[in-house]
This record gives sequence, C-alpha cells and structure tokens, in this order.
Amino acid sequence: KVSFLEGIDYTHALSTGRRNLLVEEGLSLTRMMVVAIEKTVGLLHRVVDIIIMRRIYLHHVRLPLKLPHFLIWQHPSVIDILLTRGGIEANPGPPGVSRWGHVAIQYNNLLYLWGGKLEVEDVATRKRLISVVNVFVVLKKTWMTKSTTGPCPVASERCAFTTYGASLYIYGGYDYCSQEHDNSLHRLDLHTLSWNKMPSSAESDPGKKSAAGLVCEMDMLVLFGGFGFPPKIQDPTAMYDENKKYFLDGRGWTNDLYVYKFTNGIWQFQPSQGTPPPSNGFSFVSYGDKYIFKYGGTEPRQKCVTRMNLLDLSSWVWIEVRKDPVPRGRSFHSSCKCMLGGNTSLLVTGGECSNSQTFSDMWIFNFGTDSWAQVELPHECKIQRRHHSAICFSLPTSQIQVLVFGGHVKDKAPLLGMKLLELEVSNECKWIAKEVEVHIECTTSEGTT
Repeated sequence: KVSFLEGIDYTHALSTGRRNLLVEEGLSLTRMMVVAIEKTVGLLHRVVDIIIMRRIYLHHVRLPLKLPHFLIWQHPSVIDILLTRGGIEANPGPPGVSRWGHVAIQYNNLLYLWGGKLEVEDVATRKRLISVVNVFVVLKKTWMTKSTTGPCPVASERCAFTTYGASLYIYGGYDYCSQEHDNSLHRLDLHTLSWNKMPSSAESDPGKKSAAGLVCEMDMLVLFGGFGFPPKIQDPTAMYDENKKYFLDGRGWTNDLYVYKFTNGIWQFQPSQGTPPPSNGFSFVSYGDKYIFKYGGTEPRQKCVTRMNLLDLSSWVWIEVRKDPVPRGRSFHSSCKCMLGGNTSLLVTGGECSNSQTFSDMWIFNFGTDSWAQVELPHECKIQRRHHSAICFSLPTSQIQVLVFGGHVKDKAPLLGMKLLELEVSNECKWIAKEVEVHIECTTSEGTT
C-alpha cells in the first residue's frame, strides 16, 4: 500500500505490527508520506513499516516532500534508505538494512547476498540478519529472504570468500561488534542453505584476518594476504607489516600464502617465489585451470597500488604483469569474472585510492588480449562507492547485465540502493553501459531456492 495523507498527525505509533518510524522531535507532522509494506506468512505479520522522508524513490517513482530535518529511529525494513544532507532516498533493494563489506556471489543466475557491516546497533537483530541470505532472481527481478541453518560465521565484514560448484566458502572477516578479526572457515551449501564450520587446526591456520584473497582451485583453497594478526606459526618467508598508526596490538598487512586441502582439512603455508608485498582489499580470481590473477589493493603505509600479478599454481611462482593503460591504484573495489566479447574478463568498479578518494569508474581486463579497457559511463551510471559488490549476469538474449549493490562513500551514509547496468559494444568497438530501469519486488520465502 502507498498512501499520501494530509492533515493527519501521525506522530504516535499505531498499535499493530512492527514499524519503522522516522519522526521530528517536537514537531507535529501534519503532512507526510506513509509507505506501509505488510508481509504475512501464515498468521504472522512479518513487516509493517512507516517511513517519513523528504524524498522517496519507490520503484523509480519520485514523490517530493518538503520536511525539516528529522531524527531517525531505524529498524530492519524491506525498504532500504540513503540518508544524506538533502534528505532520504529509498531505492529498490533486498529486505534488511544497509550494508557494506558484504559477501555477494552469483550461482545459476541468482545473486546471493550475505553479511557485511550492517547499520544496526542491536546485537540480537544483527544476529538474526546474518542468519539469512538475500537472493536476487535476475530474470524475475525479485529479492527473496532465505533462512539458513547451522553455525553461520560471526565475523561478517570483509570476509575472504569464493565459490566451488554449489558451495560458498568464507574465511576470516571482521566482527565490528567485538572489533575482532576471525580465523574460522565456513561452507554454505547453496542448495540447502546450511552452514558447516570446516575442520582445521588452530595451530596451523593462517591467523585472524580480513580483506584477504580466497580462490578454490584443484580441490584446494588458496588464501593470500589480508589484514589482521600473524598466525601462531609464521611462514619464515612471508612479510608481516604492523600498522602502528591505528593499532598497537600487532595487527597489520601480510603476504603469506596458504592452501587448505579438503582431503585432510589442514591449512599449510605454501612457499612461493616473486611474492607481491603485503596487501589487502585486492581482486583475487582464478584464470584458466592453473593461474590466479591479483590486482590492486592497499599496501603498507596506506598506499593503493595498480600492481597486477599472476600466480602459477603448478610452480608457485608469481609473475608481475605490466600493461598500459592501467586503472588508477585502488583498493576495496568490486570485481567479478565474466565472459565479455567471447573472452574471459575481469570487471572492476569503484574503490578508493591512497587519499581516500572514492572512484566512480568501471574497467574491463581482457584475459585473452591482456589489456584494459575503460567502460563509458553516462552520468546516471556512475558508481561512486567502495566496499560494494558488482556481479555480472549473462542473459538468454546474450546481453550482459551488472548488478551493483551496497557500499559507501567517505563521510556519507551507506548507499543502500542498487543499480542494474547493461553492457554493450559501441560502433567504435568501445564498451559502454546504460542503466536498466526495473520494477523490483521483495518477497519473503521459506525453504531453499
């Protein structure tokens, strides 16, 4: 229901359901927009939200309102909102609250979204939110909330993650409630949505860290770098650079390389040659059947780099790749591997540079030609954000669509909305993007996808 009411004072909460109420302290709101969304599962009222705002974007319909600045009491909602100095914008998105540093993967043309730094203060609410995954059905343009079972990870921010078949693997991460890093390895079955904590030895694990790189290749997990604590048993060939500017407990960057064998459930550090410097917040994807490609990241002294490396898994030798032109050095960008123009490619969006500037550009690295190409972005397609996610989908029509979600910009509230872009090649053989307007529906569904 969407109702526009005038001349009625709604400063007092109504008695039914659970509500999101944004009210001005001491002001009688006699003219406002009420957006009530009610979901019923059986006899249970799942959500009833009331949102009062200056501006609201609901399914791309703009309804302007002029209200003074207000105080906010926020509870999880099926509408995501962006609070800025100019007011609030609500964009179609998944059920839940704003987030950044989350996990986003694509499986069978479905986007699975989990965790991240959630904008909630209540610990119980946060635990409930990380016990579910949000699933976006690309062809239907529908978000679904799915419950999970089993012991889910506690640290939900900046986890290292990868997929193999119908399994999502997550290592480490940062728990912003306890302000601690984690060193556990979890697996989520994408069919049953059940979590399992993978067996590992506490004496041989890679240590508590976040923003590392994780890839599954040749029946093993490969973990590189990250930021956190050194492991109990350190690799004598690795470098550990402590960040004394912000931490005094030994936390810092590392460039250690570990493998996890599924056959024995043990982490082992892997000696390598030509190892890149310690870093975190980089791209880390498999290429072919024996290579891993690493791009960007933050190195010690807060330096964002353009460095590109290939790791040969047959010899464990790192090869530095030098190509021109190269995107500006960045970290905490989003990247995803996809097929573009018949070649395996890496799509990179956004991120931050050494002076904390947030990028709004998009680049494609073509593994077939070993070259970068910048995507032409009209103003409405620019994506200025970091700690976000960008996932590519190949549609039956051979079109390529990119779904961008979450993230934030420095000194601003998290970007809660999503953008859906479509990539195509122009007559000049350049990649260009255009925004796709969609009508997003949010549903609550039980069971598996």
